[in-house]
Amino acid sequence: MKTVASHLKDHHATSARFHEGASADLAQLAKHFGDAAAAVKDNAPLSRAYAGLSNAASRLSTRHKAHGDYHAAQAEESQAAEKAVRVRDENDLSKIAPDGIRKFAFTPPSGVRAIPRAGQQPLNDVTEVDADFEEFLKVS
Repeated sequence: MKTVASHLKDHHATSARFHEGASADLAQLAKHFGDAAAAVKDNAPLSRAYAGLSNAASRLSTRHKAHGDYHAAQAEESQAAEKAVRVRDENDLSKIAPDGIRKFAFTPPSGVRAIPRAGQQPLNDVTEVDADFEEFLKVS
């Protein structure tokens, strides 16, 4: 089963790859539009249109690059968090040991008592319970 940190790491790594690829494609498109603007410099309206497209593609490329960098950083943080959680869980599980547990539930308030249902075994019947666990079933 995947942890949240693992899922986030995968999501951010995938998003980073997408945005880096989109940034590279848009940078290439900006270059082509720039070349087209230079090729038709004698036609001012068309040259301005290509130059505008080149600038827009360049700005989009820059934004995708920044967003890709953000996702790459988040993927690294998620990976570090996943590792920290794994180490913490391994350390905590190695320390689990019974330490004087007496009861599973709180002591009921005064005036509250169990009311057996018809056909229910008596509440004080602990004949089939190991002696180690009888204390858990004591009724106050």
